[in-house]
Amino acid sequence: MGSEDDFAKKQTFYDIHMHAFNLRHPSLSVFVRRALRETMAKLLKPRHWHRGAAIIGLGLVLLLFWVGYVVSLVIPWVGRRVRKAITQAFKIVKRLIASVLNMLAIFDNDVGSTLLIMENCLRHKYNQLLNSKNLLCIDENLYSEIVLTPLMMDFGHKGRTSPAELAKQKKGKTPADVVKGKKLCHYDVPAEKPIVTQVVDVFAAIKRYMNTPGSAKLQEDYPELGQGTKRVFRIYPFLGLNTANYDLDGLRKLLTKYFSDYRGLKEDLDQKMGQFDGHIENLNSNFFAGIKVYPPLGFDPWPEDEIELDKVHELYRYAQEKKIPITCHGGSGGFRAIPLATAVRFAAIPKWEAVLNDYRDLKLNLAHFPMKTREMTRQNRTFRLLLDNQNVYVDISCRATTGVYYEALAKFISKLSEEQRTKFMQRLLFGSDFAVNLLWSESYNAYVSLFRETTTLTPEDKRALCSINPESFLFNSGATQLQSD
Repeated sequence: MGSEDDFAKKQTFYDIHMHAFNLRHPSLSVFVRRALRETMAKLLKPRHWHRGAAIIGLGLVLLLFWVGYVVSLVIPWVGRRVRKAITQAFKIVKRLIASVLNMLAIFDNDVGSTLLIMENCLRHKYNQLLNSKNLLCIDENLYSEIVLTPLMMDFGHKGRTSPAELAKQKKGKTPADVVKGKKLCHYDVPAEKPIVTQVVDVFAAIKRYMNTPGSAKLQEDYPELGQGTKRVFRIYPFLGLNTANYDLDGLRKLLTKYFSDYRGLKEDLDQKMGQFDGHIENLNSNFFAGIKVYPPLGFDPWPEDEIELDKVHELYRYAQEKKIPITCHGGSGGFRAIPLATAVRFAAIPKWEAVLNDYRDLKLNLAHFPMKTREMTRQNRTFRLLLDNQNVYVDISCRATTGVYYEALAKFISKLSEEQRTKFMQRLLFGSDFAVNLLWSESYNAYVSLFRETTTLTPEDKRALCSINPESFLFNSGATQLQSD
């Protein structure tokens, strides 16, 4: 019978959903402009006047605080109550600001530094998840390797047209007329953000991470990565893809370049990991482990336009034939560069029902499995797709930020029939959505610790979520073997 360490060597922990981009990859002006425009449009519509009233109400509350403060200078007991109310309000605001700054502190780093920060966090003594033998312990299961699958996001867009020009064109005016039109700001053409920059940065970061041994010098920046520490992450990125940003021929060339020799084998990915030479033209098959699509950035899973439909057909046909896993952002929230109504339409589950009606064997992860009451319709339709299609998975990324989610998940599972539970627990994946999840979770450690400590899932369930099921999603049958109990 093998030792504890021997068993651990055959087990891998997977974070199937996280990100490796920084502030230079998305077009921030697009998101800010969209948010400002939509907020003002909503406030001016009659059915949204209650939002304007809420803002006015907030102003009145602030005014009331100010008046209360003035009165408190004269009447002491009023002062105590006002100070208490102000203190509570500032605590809420402070927590919100701290969460945003916590996330931005990560996104402000280059990707290579982010990977080192994550490992340093796992080794931190205040909540150490990696033991002295470099093993991650979850219940009685030990994992000697942690696989991250950074999901790249295609922040690019078709053309670089200013919002003012688009508005004029919709009204039938020519671009020349825009010069005389009103603009939100003088420099209103969005920055060009091709995904090639992100691809180069991520693979350069992987090489840097893999070739950074523990040392006294490294320890100056990352206190837990001292002499003798070995890098624990294996990193298998997903290619961010929006078919709208390519013509059909360009899409075919892209898929051929990165997936022509794809076999869905872990050893193929390991062989290419850290081998980037700095030239994107030399990237080829097995640098990417899968494909990421993101409806709020403009990807339509099942377009009405025939030209666009031909392109998604090509994507699904190729992915199904090669058994390439696809992860789709679940819902209309997140990074959104298109109108909300369009994002809601693109993210709707009926889109994927149409896809899977034609591509029954497509390997698909519909991310961010919902548990909130207002999302029951999405939950039910997603769950039905999982039951009806053998290669449909869901993940818990960015959802499991508190124990409340795990409690709701356990309640959901308890209501399933034995057959339904078996299928569901074979397709449920652990994911963090790091570093976006830092808006709700203090750190990478905190998110993984919550998963480790929850008692609403059995040790067998946890192992399925973080090891067995991700292997099934990422790799083709027979590609890898997990040690059985």
